[in-house]
This record gives sequence, structure tokens and C-alpha cells, in this order.
Amino acid sequence: MPLKRDVSPWKMPPQLKPFDPEDFLESVAACGPQLTSQHKGNWAALYRAFFKSPNFVGWLNTRREEANQKLRLLHLDMLCKADIIFWTRGKQEIEIVDFLIRMKECMEMASKSQHMPINPLLLQALHAQAKSILSKLPDDLQLVLCNYF
Repeated sequence: MPLKRDVSPWKMPPQLKPFDPEDFLESVAACGPQLTSQHKGNWAALYRAFFKSPNFVGWLNTRREEANQKLRLLHLDMLCKADIIFWTRGKQEIEIVDFLIRMKECMEMASKSQHMPINPLLLQALHAQAKSILSKLPDDLQLVLCNYF
């Protein structure tokens, strides 16, 4: 999972890398459960067997979705806390509108997600951020975008 410092309110949330069994097995050899578990055994063989089991794909998909949800929530939280008005200074209108559209897409994805526990106050704060950005745009552009928000 990407680090928190890799999440920026100005960009879309980072994507998870595809799972690589060989990279994982290398990390197990270096700092795996044998360091903390009292059980001895061939951990690499155990994990290889798990990779081939019918349960692995479902387990991996669930973990990936959980990690993606955490990244999206972290991104939304950062959007709420960001000084977006300061960011808009010196930006072209097209950049600001593009940012508003991406922000709207993030809010819609979050509000439609059945598995992502999003605080309604967070969505309200994001809408307030979007409205404050919208108010800084020229009147004609506000008229076009006001129905979008």
C-alpha cells in the first residue's frame, strides 16, 4: 500500500501495485513470520500453496478493495483539509474546472460505494470546498457549473 505521503489532494489517489508472489516471498524470507512466530516451518512453501488454493484470489481481491477504499478515504480527507482557495491562485480556469470535475468524481464514487464507510460531514465539507472554488470562477462559468454541483 502506498504511504500517506504519496497521497496528494491535487492528484487522484495512487494505484496499488499488482501483487507479485515472488516479491512477497522475498519479503517473507527477510522479515516474515519466522521472526515473530514460535512455530518453525517452511513459510515460503506454505504461502506458495496458499497462492495456488481456490481461496487465494477471493482473499486477495478483498484485501485490494479494502486498501483501495482506505486510499480513497485518505484522499477525500486530504481534500477536505487542503487550502484549495490558495491552490487556485495563479491557476488557469481550465485547471480549476478540471480539478472540480475530478473532485466531483471522487465524491460521487465515495457516496455510491456500499462498502466505504464515509462520514456525511466529510461529504458536506467537500461540497463546501467545491462551492468555495466555484465562487471564485467568473460568473458565466459559475452558471455552467452550478448544475453540476
